[in-house]
Amino acid sequence: MGQIFPPLVVLSSHAPEELKALAPASLSRRHCHHDADFARAGWRDYQRPGAGKTVKRPLYLRRVLITGVVLLTEGAVEADLHRLNGRFGLNLEPLTAAKAREQAAVTRDIQPHLDALAGLFERLDAARGASPLPEDVPSRAAPSDF
Repeated sequence: MGQIFPPLVVLSSHAPEELKALAPASLSRRHCHHDADFARAGWRDYQRPGAGKTVKRPLYLRRVLITGVVLLTEGAVEADLHRLNGRFGLNLEPLTAAKAREQAAVTRDIQPHLDALAGLFERLDAARGASPLPEDVPSRAAPSDF
């Protein structure tokens, strides 16, 4: 879904707009499994001894988790981390600033950001239980026909 709702559009046609219109009928609680599994695998990789510790991974994991929470609670597909964060109020500035300066190596100031990931995993699990989305995709025909 993130590819039809990109934060930066360089070139477009009518096809992405048609896909966007089909998206709401393609959403279900099952999307949570993808987001949760992907984030858990990324978190395990990050924690592995010898794994490269950069600010990019915690930022990416936040985006995956927040995207999943917003999808489950609002039925909205949003991939832009800064727009998503408006709903969550997490302090992303130190991470985004370090990434922008290409100072990607993690510092000791990273721990609060890593701790926040645990809360986002919990929010994703809670959002799945309270989601107004159907358990399974209500319409597979229209996207397949597209």
